[in-house]
Amino acid sequence: MPDVDVRTYADLQAACDASSLNGTTVVVPTGVVIDSPQIFCDSRLTLRVDGRINRTDAGNTGAGGAMFRNRNTSLKTNDCHFFGKGSVGAKTSYTDPVTGHTRYDQTGIVFSNYGDRNVWTDIGIDKWDGGQAWAIRGDDLVIRRTSARGCAEATGNGGMRLIGGARFRAYSCDVWSGDDVYQPVPSPSTDHTITDAKFINCVGGSTDARFMVVGIQAGSGETLQPGTPMTCSVEDVEWRNCHGHGSIMGVVLQNFSSTGRIHNMRFTGCSVQSSRQYAGTNGARVLGQEFYTTALHPDGSVTGGVDGIHGDITWWNRQAATLMNPGGRGPVTGVDVALTERADPYWFPNLAPTQTPRAAFAA
Repeated sequence: MPDVDVRTYADLQAACDASSLNGTTVVVPTGVVIDSPQIFCDSRLTLRVDGRINRTDAGNTGAGGAMFRNRNTSLKTNDCHFFGKGSVGAKTSYTDPVTGHTRYDQTGIVFSNYGDRNVWTDIGIDKWDGGQAWAIRGDDLVIRRTSARGCAEATGNGGMRLIGGARFRAYSCDVWSGDDVYQPVPSPSTDHTITDAKFINCVGGSTDARFMVVGIQAGSGETLQPGTPMTCSVEDVEWRNCHGHGSIMGVVLQNFSSTGRIHNMRFTGCSVQSSRQYAGTNGARVLGQEFYTTALHPDGSVTGGVDGIHGDITWWNRQAATLMNPGGRGPVTGVDVALTERADPYWFPNLAPTQTPRAAFAA
């Protein structure tokens, strides 16, 4: 595709519209900073960011308020490619008067794209607040060699969330977020199943939540959800050579709301460090990490399950592993998790031995 400098158009939106229509590649050159409101994406958009894109309008929660979103959020936008050595994110920051933490002008979700064969390569997300870095769904999505840093240190600001679809792949990503980092977690509003997802050679951490999460939950908080259950499942998810930090828990598998199941989770050569042991009492535990097994609805019936958990995970500074089958919940089946304990609690591949995981958020 021919390259076209974004500055030849009236604004970034016009350039993106032309890319989808004409097959051109919109380029934000190195050293160029583009201030833009929310961008509407159509199929076949190709955007190369070697400079910087700042969001200038305030984002709202959900797909409709995202920095990059489908023009029509109910219709698929396919075959888009976002790449380059630059970054996208919030323009300005401020200090939270209560916590003292740095916050950013609301970006909302940064990338909220629904469609097939969309790809993100190398592009960075730097400074976001008010949603996840990615909240995406569709088939054959690929995210490779991307980084997400400078997230607001608060819940609600997650990393990479896959909402639904088949054959998702994340390769060599580096994501540090306030909320959950790598999360194949269906949305109750779409109730789409996730199958055959892989996270390979990925690192990162969370200031306020978990590192690797699989969850089906129609509501907030770790409680059983009343009302009409979801029906989706999460099946055949693999984490291979992934290393990270969870401030509350490292790994969570939980089904609170679906008649479907969480099945065949594989961990190979992964390592996790958590700041504190979780204080909850329900669920099957692996070194303090909750592996929730089933969802119970008000009638007391078992409506879902977690089974087929296998692989190996390295943990830091934990006591011996225990597996529990709590009363009132279904059994944990097919568990084959090899656990290794390390004595150096703050080691990560991308940090010096003397650094703590929090140091990576400022890197």
